[in-house]
Amino acid sequence: MYHNPFVRYENTETKRMQVVFLKEHLKLSVEEISAITGYAVSTVKKYARKFLNLLKTAKKFFIQAKNSIIETVCDLLEDKKEKCYLFKFYDENNEILFSKVGTTTRKIIDRLREEIKEYKKSGFNICKVKVCKVIDCGEIPAEGAESFVKARYIKKYQGAFQKNDRFMKIDIPTDDFTEAVIGYLA
Repeated sequence: MYHNPFVRYENTETKRMQVVFLKEHLKLSVEEISAITGYAVSTVKKYARKFLNLLKTAKKFFIQAKNSIIETVCDLLEDKKEKCYLFKFYDENNEILFSKVGTTTRKIIDRLREEIKEYKKSGFNICKVKVCKVIDCGEIPAEGAESFVKARYIKKYQGAFQKNDRFMKIDIPTDDFTEAVIGYLA
């Protein structure tokens, strides 16, 4: 069974495996791990060393053999900025479920955690997420960039758009997304 390493667990053994997995396998910072688990940074540092022997078990618990859970190109903890993002969600066969265009002023990890929880609750078997691009919109509200990009892709990928800014079974090219948002902001 697949377990999501980006949700907060109550079970102590699971949380220890989670710390080791996030630190050693996904190479997240102790600050990012602290934000995910709720542990203090000092506890994360201690557990990352003390429970390193749990890494093999943690990998089996949190990932399927051929998939890592998340790929990212940004600081997952950055917040307080107008951001437009492109996330891609994949199933157990590494097939794209959908591309998601969105905005946030909060931490990307918080937004990602909400997205994963919401879509799993809706019945999607999400096994991998790529955080493809996060663009700081500066003083311009990110909703403008999001609306511009959505309008472009709704026209380009007719019939693929679903509410909540998703493009079903569409792998939006990251370069194209970046070019569109930067063009809008210029």
